[in-house]
Amino acid sequence: MSEYPIPFSGEMIRAILDGRKTQTRRVITRIHGCSEWLLTDNRIVDTQEMLSQPTVNLEYILSHCPYGLPGDRLWVRESWRIEKRGDLYLLDYRADPGCPTMRIGHSELAARYVTDNRKYRPSIFMPRWASRITLEIESVRVERVQDIDETDVCAEGAPFHCLEIHEWDFAALWDSINAKRGYGWDTNPWVWVVAFSRVEQ
Repeated sequence: MSEYPIPFSGEMIRAILDGRKTQTRRVITRIHGCSEWLLTDNRIVDTQEMLSQPTVNLEYILSHCPYGLPGDRLWVRESWRIEKRGDLYLLDYRADPGCPTMRIGHSELAARYVTDNRKYRPSIFMPRWASRITLEIESVRVERVQDIDETDVCAEGAPFHCLEIHEWDFAALWDSINAKRGYGWDTNPWVWVVAFSRVEQ
């Protein structure tokens, strides 16, 4: 079993904690350290175009998912901060404003991350020991983002009632995260679809 870090927004963190989110879709940008592929006709294409080739080896692609394979675990990165109050170091998560903070036992380690200005640190700077959510991967598949159906939209933790879901609601959410990177809904990029369950800690 291997462990991999994965970031989530505050909204998606709350969906995971509520048990509403059991899937995530991530754009496939690189595979096994490669960003370009040489085809048999000597054309060089990027990863997205390579996945559209009829000869693509999906078994190879799936074996190199950067988020892991079934049975592996993901530890969630989220926006966080540590405050010092008296002799205590308190760990606080932005996704839960007003939620009781957690006491930190290893104070020497925590002291290095104290934020005097009370600002939250970006999720990318969260170390493993500060993560409160661990997920176990149940399945991984490759598909285009527009292949999503209403059942999967629910599993993505959509912030609306599943019976009222339309794919364009998810499309708007997708674009808010990925369009500026060049992977908007209309481009229909290839994505990793990672299904998971939360591991109780």
